[in-house]
Amino acid sequence: MDFKFNLGGAEEEEEEQNLDGLNFFGGVHHHHDDDLDKLDPTMQTSTISRSKREKSVEPDEEQPDYEAEIVAKCVYDQEKGVLNEYELLDKIGSGSFGKIVRVTRSYYEDDGVTISKSIYVFKILKKSQKIIQITDENGQSQLKKELDLLYQELEIYKYLNNVNICKLYQIIDAPYEQTIYLVMQYCDLGQILNLDEKDQKYYPNTKIDQFIEQTYNISEQDQYKKREKFAKVIFKQVSQGLKYLHDKKIVNRDIKIDNILGKSIECDKGENFKIIDFSTAVKLKSHHQKVFGQAGTPAYQSPEVCTKSNDGYDGKAADIWSLGVTIYCYVNLSLPFLNQPDPQKLFNSILNDPIQFQTHNSALFLDLINNMCRKNPKERLKIDQVLNHQWFQE
Repeated sequence: MDFKFNLGGAEEEEEEQNLDGLNFFGGVHHHHDDDLDKLDPTMQTSTISRSKREKSVEPDEEQPDYEAEIVAKCVYDQEKGVLNEYELLDKIGSGSFGKIVRVTRSYYEDDGVTISKSIYVFKILKKSQKIIQITDENGQSQLKKELDLLYQELEIYKYLNNVNICKLYQIIDAPYEQTIYLVMQYCDLGQILNLDEKDQKYYPNTKIDQFIEQTYNISEQDQYKKREKFAKVIFKQVSQGLKYLHDKKIVNRDIKIDNILGKSIECDKGENFKIIDFSTAVKLKSHHQKVFGQAGTPAYQSPEVCTKSNDGYDGKAADIWSLGVTIYCYVNLSLPFLNQPDPQKLFNSILNDPIQFQTHNSALFLDLINNMCRKNPKERLKIDQVLNHQWFQE
């Protein structure tokens, strides 16, 4: 096999990176290299603002029921396109985070006969020693290594075991390598919406629409009603994944369209839609612990995150807001607070403006989104209330 593949991660930059720079809409992570330069820079990465209190703690006191395997060897045969036991197929995504490569792993009988092959993805990340500027719990700036933040993320991610969360199977982290390889589930259907990179607008992912229509027996002639029925399938599952996180005292802080993928192969009904990306996640010490700092993607941020309150905020309530914005976006193919691309005007809109609905949105949809996106976080639905809302039961 004549296969050569550059496994380098994202290019390192020399200068310090200030993470208070804002990306309004969130980036599309699954695209070809040729398309990268066409993306508006504000669409490519989300921002992280970490605090001292947000360091990950050990998982719940009880023994975790799952832990991703950590492998300390990395053997790469460039001619054969094989790393450890994985054969590299093709690159399916890239961005500031690194690269996404589709791989396959063969499983053998004792006599060497291949009995099955499974497809995974590598998420390839540089062990960046770059010092970046973050914000602590008191609103003060401090410096931290990007690598420390990556390991903090993995301390949360490696224990997650839920059908509606993209599973991390293995972490290939050889001490002599400058790259980490995350072996993850392959979600063949991609993001739940596609992005038109020219006009920066979302449009339906026809593969996902066709899959839902056939697999979940959706028969509806009215296109607007059908859109809401598709949304119920997707977001019932996403909400179940978020409930798992909240029950585990984990807040995600970056729920958005780009971080939900669809999978049709090697999974049952109810397991097709999955949350990805835990780079902003926080493991709480108690269900009532506040979180600090501005994290996530501005267009999806709740009012209390926008204002960067010195008193901290309820991370679960912020997740509910972001989930409500995401559901709205999926149904209407637009974000509710996007009238002003200027950051201050966007935040003012989030803080003060009511959500404008489309005439075709159902009454139950309006009720769900309005109650998920209350300006006062104490008035928002909890995740159990979201799952039990009549919109999902209809």
